[in-house]
Amino acid sequence: MMPIHDGWHVLRTIRSSGELGDLPVLMLTAKSHQEDISQAAGLGATQFLKKPFDPNELVRVVRQLAGA
Repeated sequence: MMPIHDGWHVLRTIRSSGELGDLPVLMLTAKSHQEDISQAAGLGATQFLKKPFDPNELVRVVRQLAGA
């Protein structure tokens, strides 16, 4: 868990920002319930990886999001 603000707050802030509204957002979380995945998608997360994840999967997803 992040101090001060949680990931949901950060995602909402990014998506409501005029400057950052279309920024790709990758959520890395230990929360793996279907409700969490659905909430992330509903709030506009671009990708969602559940911990623990394979480092190669993280690299693949980041490259995909970066358009490489």
